[in-house]
Amino acid sequence: MKDDHSVDCSDQGAAFLEAQVDCQLLDIIGAGAKPEELNDLLPCQSFATEDATEPLLAIQVSKFKCDGIAISVSISHRIADASSLGMFISAWANACRGDNVEAISSRFNAPLFFPGKNFPAPDFGETGTRDLDVHIPVAKIVARRKQQPSRVQVVSALITKALAAVDAQTTYGHSRNLLVAQLVSVRERTVPPVPKYCFGNLVAIAMTESTAAEVKNMVFQDFVRLLGDNVGKSVADCAKILSNGEDGHKILVDTIVGFNKKSTNSDLNVVLITDWSKLGFYEVDFGWGKPMLASVADVPIKNLVTLLNSKGSSGIEAWVHLDEKDMSYFEQDEDLKMFTTSLV
Repeated sequence: MKDDHSVDCSDQGAAFLEAQVDCQLLDIIGAGAKPEELNDLLPCQSFATEDATEPLLAIQVSKFKCDGIAISVSISHRIADASSLGMFISAWANACRGDNVEAISSRFNAPLFFPGKNFPAPDFGETGTRDLDVHIPVAKIVARRKQQPSRVQVVSALITKALAAVDAQTTYGHSRNLLVAQLVSVRERTVPPVPKYCFGNLVAIAMTESTAAEVKNMVFQDFVRLLGDNVGKSVADCAKILSNGEDGHKILVDTIVGFNKKSTNSDLNVVLITDWSKLGFYEVDFGWGKPMLASVADVPIKNLVTLLNSKGSSGIEAWVHLDEKDMSYFEQDEDLKMFTTSLV
């Protein structure tokens, strides 16, 4: 990166590392393994300060004693969002398999839709965190509702309710008001549509603010609907950001800047939710089969929730990043214990 906002291309390509690991694969991903140990497989430190010498893309292939393989990918959030990461990994895997595989052709024309401008990086309140991998069979929850919401809406509400309860029990001494930020891809949602395989940072933020009392007293179904309605409003707003007379870039940036300002308020309990469940990481096949585990890195961002599909089921895996002191409270939440199949 050059001047913190432009790419100075040296044609060196991505950083590619190979590592030999002196243990079995199941020692890292099996029962009793600690999710934060997965960071040892990364090609570079998660959320390290990026300077001009840091690669925008780095890959590490780790080989275990059992002949198992782990592939770790780090990509700079300055140039790509999660959807772009999913495109890259899927296209790479498809190219490895060769013939009779649908080609994925990423398009690098995002600046045509949203010319680049600068805005401050968000302050997520980085702290020492632990990861919790929550497996949630969504059908068990939505069966209780006549009008079924999406899987993501249900899991987002379940985990957010639990995090709000944790906040009331920990060192703050009182329940803070809640701010839930859900990331929404604008691809295929604008008029005219931004292409599905457009590469870059193309997200809006759907924000939901509630008082502590509202969150505590709201029945679960209504809370699911509240989060879902705000995401729906954000999606509807995406449709018009490229309309004549609209500054699409400003609209997107305003939502991010607005969230950045709110997230620094210590009187708010901020929960950030990102949905990776449609990115197909469990379907990635480089030619030797699909992965046993797809996961995110341990990052120092409190109350960050990343949602992935559960392997081989219709459930959701939620990777929840918490302060160490909050972990036991979260694990004991009665609703979570009722609806989850495992807390790792």
